[in-house]
Order: sequence, then structure tokens, then C-alpha cells
Amino acid sequence: MKSRKFLAILFREPLNYYIVSQRGSHRKLKSKSYPTIQYCFHNSREISGIEIKKILITVIGLTLEQGLELIR
Repeated sequence: MKSRKFLAILFREPLNYYIVSQRGSHRKLKSKSYPTIQYCFHNSREISGIEIKKILITVIGLTLEQGLELIR
């Protein structure tokens, strides 16, 4: 999945992340319901499934089912 597409998933419901600050490709994303995350991928970069799983489940704290539902 391209980084730009994954970033769009983070911006949508139910996560509702938005960019607080940005310096180059490093973005700080904040949400009212979830922890602040550091997003450090270029828009054209391909993100592996393992990296997506790590962000959604480990960093944000979603369950596996919630994470799979978001990316479908």
C-alpha cells in the first residue's frame, strides 16, 4: 500500500488523525481518541503489511479485527 493511501486511512473515521506539524516527510499526527504518532514515510513509498500492522495495532492500539476492517 502506498504511504499516501495509508495516510488517507488515518485521516478518515474512526481514527480522525490530523497533521499537527510537519518537517519534510516527517509528520506529527494527532487524534482526539488515539495517541499522537510520528509518521515518517514519503508519499510515494510502498509500506509493507508488517509496518501497517505495527502502526495500527502496536502504536495506535487497535485490535487485529479493527485494523483489518480499516484497510479493506
